[in-house]
Amino acid sequence: MSTLSELQATVVDWHGLDPSKFGDLRLFGRFESSRDGQTWLEKAECYLFDKIMVITMEKEPSKRSLRGSVLLKHLKAVARSGDQSEVLEMNLEVDQLPLLKLRSVDKSQLDAWNDVLSSMVNTTK
Repeated sequence: MSTLSELQATVVDWHGLDPSKFGDLRLFGRFESSRDGQTWLEKAECYLFDKIMVITMEKEPSKRSLRGSVLLKHLKAVARSGDQSEVLEMNLEVDQLPLLKLRSVDKSQLDAWNDVLSSMVNTTK
């Protein structure tokens, strides 16, 4: 089963989102996520598509809940931060979520996400 098929089969409620309109899956990774850099949501699974990033959490075995989504047309900038650049900051043009942070100890994963998101900043408008 592909990552996309698995995602579609395990998310309980898409809250009105239509996965068939997300575009191609670019990246998948496990991160801690935060809106403010103070409170971190552990074990978030992030899926980066051409048009949207979705964040899910395990609800029960083989079931996931949608914890958030970011339309990439609202992505203004991407930068690394933290004492050892372990945080990826996404600046957004959305009042409810002006900043989203992803944290990981896996530097190669952060590098890959930084590169792809940076390339998408000006191409998803």
